[in-house]
Amino acid sequence: MEKSSPKIRVSGATQDLAAIALSTLCAVHCVLTPVVLALLPAGLLWLGDEWMHRVFVLVAVPLSGYAIVTSLLKGRSTVFAVSASIGLVLLALPAVFESLHSYEAALTLTGASILAGAHISRWAVRQDLLHSQQQGA
Repeated sequence: MEKSSPKIRVSGATQDLAAIALSTLCAVHCVLTPVVLALLPAGLLWLGDEWMHRVFVLVAVPLSGYAIVTSLLKGRSTVFAVSASIGLVLLALPAVFESLHSYEAALTLTGASILAGAHISRWAVRQDLLHSQQQGA
């Protein structure tokens, strides 16, 4: 008899909180890296390397992408899907196109802010629904 592996389900609230944390970390990294690099020894210069931005994007795209697709498939907020998609694109553009390097900080901070805002809004709506369900029960 074949055993089926258990499915791991991650709640929408957990997805949103992870995306909010990642967007915040990305924005903090973008803002603080120049300051930190000026104060740290040369051995830590890798913190400012372009690959760090790419790592953030490689984590953000599947995490937020899954939340966006799930939201659309379940017929939920298209406002979330559109705003999160815009934020994700703005966040990813400088990591993909070298010609946008001079706009990297502005695009990254704008994208991370929009993406975090979309997830915060979706999380807040979920919390309101949960609260109203608990009040009605």
